[in-house]
Amino acid sequence: MNWTPYLFLSIISLVTYNLLQKISASKIGTLSAIPFLAIGIIIVTVASYTTQRFLPREELFTYNGALLAVGVGLFWGIAQIFVYLMYKNNAPLSIGFPLLLGG
Repeated sequence: MNWTPYLFLSIISLVTYNLLQKISASKIGTLSAIPFLAIGIIIVTVASYTTQRFLPREELFTYNGALLAVGVGLFWGIAQIFVYLMYKNNAPLSIGFPLLLGG
């Protein structure tokens, strides 16, 4: 399977995410934003499970995998707080996007 469509879709998603987070940082408090981020996550989760229900593949689920996923979620949540604080303190958008891409 070709991975390049996923690359472009992830870039578009991350750019949109970064832009919306930059805009919202001046319009909502950091801690107030967390429940709304969770609503977005729930929407994506329900959409994923609904879509996967109709796909002919088996999902792998292990205890260690679940623990690692919880760890990823915890650190993602902590990172969100810091990104909001970064933008609240007027960090330029050009700094935030490369940070999110890991470099």
